[in-house]
Amino acid sequence: VTVALESSTSPCADVELASGSEEGSSDTVVAEPGDVAAPTAISLSPGRPNPLFSGTSIAFGVPSRALVRLEIYNMQGQVVRVLVDDELDLGRYEQQWNGRDRAGRQVASGVYLIRLHVGNQILHGKLLRVR
Repeated sequence: VTVALESSTSPCADVELASGSEEGSSDTVVAEPGDVAAPTAISLSPGRPNPLFSGTSIAFGVPSRALVRLEIYNMQGQVVRVLVDDELDLGRYEQQWNGRDRAGRQVASGVYLIRLHVGNQILHGKLLRVR
């Protein structure tokens, strides 16, 4: 089950940034290159694949430079993993999640919530984890 709040196929610059998550993750955020206009609103696309078995890719758009935080929550409302916690430029980004929590343990099967916080706006989505 996924929820796409707004999709955007609006890549901007060809940039690769190391994400500054509080867990010290080595995941990478990539802004895809392209000739299409930049995002005009924040967007959050469903994880691909979903349901996820070993990992998923979460795409999102940032319409202007802003503080961005991308988090995974369990159904009890606890933060499982912070994927991005950094100031990002305008662009289209994609973040990998390997299905692991802050401590590096595989999470259990179930529904997980995605929370994208850009400036003062928040979008949510859902992921289904199957092991």
